[in-house]
Amino acid sequence: MSPRNLPSRMRCNSAGVYYYDHGRDASGKRCFERLGKDLAQAKIRWAQIEAQAEESAAKGTVASVLDYYEKQHLPELGERTQRDRRVYLRNLRKVMGHIGANALRPQHVASYLESRGSPVSANREITTLAVAYRKAMRIGMVNSNPCDGVQRNPEKPRSRYITDAEFLAVKALFDPWFQAVMDFAYITGMRLSDMLNLEHRQIDAEGIHFKSAKTGEKQLIERTPALTDALSRIKAQRPVSGMTVICTRKGQRYSVDGFSAIWKRKRQVALERGLIQESFHWHDIRAKSATDAEEQGLNAQHLLGHTTPEQTRVYLRSKRVTKATPVTPKMGRKQ
Repeated sequence: MSPRNLPSRMRCNSAGVYYYDHGRDASGKRCFERLGKDLAQAKIRWAQIEAQAEESAAKGTVASVLDYYEKQHLPELGERTQRDRRVYLRNLRKVMGHIGANALRPQHVASYLESRGSPVSANREITTLAVAYRKAMRIGMVNSNPCDGVQRNPEKPRSRYITDAEFLAVKALFDPWFQAVMDFAYITGMRLSDMLNLEHRQIDAEGIHFKSAKTGEKQLIERTPALTDALSRIKAQRPVSGMTVICTRKGQRYSVDGFSAIWKRKRQVALERGLIQESFHWHDIRAKSATDAEEQGLNAQHLLGHTTPEQTRVYLRSKRVTKATPVTPKMGRKQ
């Protein structure tokens, strides 16, 4: 049998040595197993490896766990979360999809975290892997979660706080409708996806009633004069009756990408004109809302719809400077 007609995954180098190509391991490194120079013996070992692979496949692979999660549980999440996690799932499949579901070990997960080019992306991907395994454990698909106990890569908390001047500078570049939407986003602290999905029927005299697409928590944002004013301006500028509060000129629902594209263009203009010195994300408006709410003595955790104070602290960008009175020295004083 010539090297060109070797069985699948069997390779032969220029020195006449046969190898089995295992593909990439959990760290992304390509793995080859030496089978020797004797073709007959190499084929026997190849058959053994193939049989082991078939047995592993019958028991399930990491890819099968990820497929189960994507089909059964991902649709329960918000639009943005689904889109992000599909990217994470695709990256995970490339590196470890071929590994047996119960053969994946914590050291494989740790290796992935260390070798991935983007430490933050690696954290998000492994978090998704952990969730997928947790769901699979509930139906007996796997025996344990290899992500448990594996320390994630360190991340620097985002500290960008949008000043009032910066907010107003960017806001001034938009038309009156978008200005009202920016005010609405700041007043309510709503996630962009929740804001774009908000329907008129969810608003009454009491306030805004909605269920967070990300956490599933029910929230009520009480009516205030400022909130009523922002809602009135939004409706006045886009009188076309659409199902959602934030809609296109034709009354259609905005996608997250479509709305974000409008926002990013104007924000870039503000940066190029020197109206702001540092760029900021739409999501930073939510952080500004939480920070200012805390400064005003309001409950930022309730405003953002978080279940724990720790979740809210991630969003707080305190403007306060901690003051301390220095110690008066006692040593060497005259008695």
